[in-house]
Amino acid sequence: MSRSKCSSYRATKSRQWRPFFRKKNHNGYVANAAAKTVGKLYRGFTLNLAREGIFTMVYLGIYHWVMANSSSSDQSAQGTDSFNHVLFVAGTSAVTGAMAWVASYPFDVAKTMIQSGSSFQQVRGMWERNSLDGGGGGLKAFFRGCLPSTGRAMLVTSSRMIAYDQVIRYFATKPT
Repeated sequence: MSRSKCSSYRATKSRQWRPFFRKKNHNGYVANAAAKTVGKLYRGFTLNLAREGIFTMVYLGIYHWVMANSSSSDQSAQGTDSFNHVLFVAGTSAVTGAMAWVASYPFDVAKTMIQSGSSFQQVRGMWERNSLDGGGGGLKAFFRGCLPSTGRAMLVTSSRMIAYDQVIRYFATKPT
């Protein structure tokens, strides 16, 4: 590339980035747009952590408790009835996944609201509004649309746990 083309390319490239920076005195540039973009990427991050934490604690906690206290899982783990074991794992994980999703769903609604541009005060205001005043607020608003996504959660958790259980069983029976 010739020198004139190269400097022309650099000038064009710097002009493209110029709107993203603001001159700060004479010391250099401050990346306003970059900071705003990073801030938008992390919008709702804390609520997402809360949702995932609650979901995981409820899902795996109840699933582990059921599997530890079930005689059906003990018999199936020994390989006596493999198909019934898969059905038991699928059913147990679907039910515990549904319970976990319902418990964590309000955090998912709040996270989605924050990510779509609502402020935390608007989310809190929706929680504080009484659903009897016709505003659609209160606890009921945080569970709107919960049923279809609970069905999805049941399918996802049962298929995930079946795959996990089968891999664990494969490695447990594999000769060393």
